[in-house]
Formats: sequence, C-alpha cells, structure tokens
Amino acid sequence: MRMLMIILLISNANALTIVTTFPSLKEDVRMIAVNDTIYSIPAYSHDYELTPRDVEMLKNADLIVSTSHTHFEERISEMKVRGELKGILVEIPKIESMKFLKYPNTERINPHMPIYDPGNYKIFILHLADVLQSLNPSERYVDRAEEVCREVDEIEISLNGTALVDYPFAQYAVNWLGLRVVDVAFNSPTTPGKFKSVDYLVLTKPLSLRSKALMENVEHKAIVYVESPFTNKSIIQKLREIEVVSEETPGYSVIIVLFSIGVVLWLRSGF
Repeated sequence: MRMLMIILLISNANALTIVTTFPSLKEDVRMIAVNDTIYSIPAYSHDYELTPRDVEMLKNADLIVSTSHTHFEERISEMKVRGELKGILVEIPKIESMKFLKYPNTERINPHMPIYDPGNYKIFILHLADVLQSLNPSERYVDRAEEVCREVDEIEISLNGTALVDYPFAQYAVNWLGLRVVDVAFNSPTTPGKFKSVDYLVLTKPLSLRSKALMENVEHKAIVYVESPFTNKSIIQKLREIEVVSEETPGYSVIIVLFSIGVVLWLRSGF
C-alpha cells in the first residue's frame, strides 16, 4: 500500500499542466493526456478576449494547444515570442504535414478546423503525443495516440456526389468522404438563386436559422449532418456521429447512421 502511494505521488509530481484555446480541444487532448491537468480557455467565438485569469493560466502551462486562427490566439503567439510564456506552444496550422483545403473555385486556403479531416487529425494527435512525451518521458502518450489513430482508421465510409456545406469547417468534415464540395454557403455574402441543386447538403448541428433555410431553398437528394467544432466532444466522436438523411423516398426520410461504432469500442481500455 505504501509503495502504491509513493508511485501515485511520483506520478502526480510529473503531471503536466495543459491549456487549450477552445473547450472542444480539451476533449481531444484528454484522450492521450489522461493523467495530466487540462484547462481550456472558455472561448466559443472568434471575438473572445483573454481575461487576466486566462493570462495567468497560460503563464503556468507546460503546454498550450492553439488553433492559431482567432485574434486572442494571435495575442497568445505574441506573448510566446516576447518570452512571457514558459510552456511549449503547439499551433495546429503550423504542424508539419498538415494538409489544407482551398475554398471551392478559389485559391484561398480554408483555415477553419483542418483537424476535422481524419488524416490531419492523426497528424495532430501523433505530433501532440511526441511533444508531451518529450516533456514527460515516463508517460504513455505515444502509445495512446497510436491507439486513437487505429480507431480513426476503423471509421470507413464513402459517398459520391456534389455537396454544398453551410460553414467553412464542414468542408474538412466531409471532403474525406468522397464528396466534391462545390461551395461554402456562409463563407461570403450569398445572392438568391446562387445555390440551386446539389446531391448533398452538409449542415451543422445544432442547426442555425440560415442552415434551415438551405433545406428549403436548395434542391438536394440527402443531408449530411455534422457537429459544430464548438461542441464539447472530441473530433473522433464527432466523426462517428456524422449521419446522412436521405430524402429520395417520397413521404418520409430514412436516417442512415454512418458512424455508430458503438459504446463498447468507445469505452474500451488501452489508454
């Protein structure tokens, strides 16, 4: 018993303090950093501004995970450059091998949540595990990350056809399925009649009024529902919960749940 207490004390002494810039990222980090302390900045919009409490939390962190996309995340980068933050700053877009999509019919890079793509997600998780392992070699970060990647690989589905997505991040959520995204509805001001007919509408849950309007105004064969990146779930859980609602059958909709891997798989041990 005494030996067990000593081991636990040593483990707690080695535990890292990790801060994520959005609450949803906390769920992804938690999958591999099970024994560490993880905080998240309570940001749910691009307009969030850092509070004195946030700044203090950042200064005490061993590791900070950022999407490097918002104004407050730009301020975090500047703090790191000025030497105000002791911890390592992992900025997702700057991870080597991360692949970015371009907005349809443009040369502009879509910077919104690239880790919603399974390939990018695995790159992120493995990179994060390597950084954590260097900070705390006694832990099993890499082993857990490899297990997460195996679970991602078990999610297999393919669709074919054109798609209109409501928000920019949804392009990453469905591009890997085989859909050809022809436009992002709310990336820029739209005009009546711009979107006429596609095979799939890709809508974000919970549905906004604008997304609901697309259901009525755009001809489509099916709807693909994806979770908002602000939902407090890990990316792998969001991928599992993507669903397609077919509207080809007159009079009713047939719901096809694409990624129900099951509670047993989700809760199985190994971390």
